[in-house]
Amino acid sequence: MYRCLCSWAVIGAVALGVCAVASADVQEFWSITGGTALVELGGGQVSAGLNQSTLEGVSGDSLFRAFTAGSASFSDPSNKRATYELLVTPETQLMLHAATGTYTLGAWDAVFDRAAGQFVIGEAQLLQVSPGGETQIAGHISLWLNAVITNVQVTEQVDPEPVDVPEICPNPTTGPDVIVGALSDIGNYGQVNGIYAYSVGTTSCNLGTV
Repeated sequence: MYRCLCSWAVIGAVALGVCAVASADVQEFWSITGGTALVELGGGQVSAGLNQSTLEGVSGDSLFRAFTAGSASFSDPSNKRATYELLVTPETQLMLHAATGTYTLGAWDAVFDRAAGQFVIGEAQLLQVSPGGETQIAGHISLWLNAVITNVQVTEQVDPEPVDVPEICPNPTTGPDVIVGALSDIGNYGQVNGIYAYSVGTTSCNLGTV
């Protein structure tokens, strides 16, 4: 949410202005409390339930941004050997530890239902590095996770600062002349299937006669 009030005065050939920009950034911190996993590895398929979890994540603007810390363990009630540990790396990637090795999760479809407190990862690739150094798709995992909000942070900032505009053209034309005076509050909304989403707030002012 952006609000902008701009006032301008022209003195000689230099325009001076002051813009007061107010922005609000809301972040919601989540804790995973339950869920199930469907793991496909080595030609087999296992449905496992969540045993325990310290997984945490953060969302903003009703979009899930990233898992930030923690781990979770899943197991198949009918097969004690089918145990899986999902954890978050310092780079906020997801890793899966299984009896057959360690895998990185990649290229998934994500659905986040903030009102219901549900986060679904569909058909995430399980990537493993071969002895030759090549990354291979070893299987897939789907996750249905239940989450609750543990904390909400709202950050608002009003920072009026003088803005110096470069010298106006010596032969201006009459009519509209809109400029972007400042860029503010770049937002990062995470990625889905390798596509990253960003937003940029702008402060625009009309220096023309219309």
